[in-house]
Amino acid sequence: MCPRRRPALPPFPMKSALFVDFDNVYTPLRALQPAAAERFARQPTEWIRWLVESLGIPEGHEPTARRRLLVRRCYLNPNWYQTYRHAFLRAGFEIVDCPPVTSQGKTSTDI
Repeated sequence: MCPRRRPALPPFPMKSALFVDFDNVYTPLRALQPAAAERFARQPTEWIRWLVESLGIPEGHEPTARRRLLVRRCYLNPNWYQTYRHAFLRAGFEIVDCPPVTSQGKTSTDI
């Protein structure tokens, strides 16, 4: 009787978390490339797909493993960037409102 071979199991995914400080990404990007800033803000699923599929897997993981985002959190100033909130919600992000706490417009993510 020959032993039965078990089918190969798929590699375990690399578990990751993604934290986005929206104000500090969008504002300088808008100053450099307004169209890219709008794509970042309105189409987060596109750059998330690129991020997950393009970033290499660190040593210690199977080379064929895939990255899996377990946490998606976006810190956003609702006074200035409320317009972009729904795009991030649709992309599976938890939104953390960070209204300004200083007269210069600094939010709690800056402090």
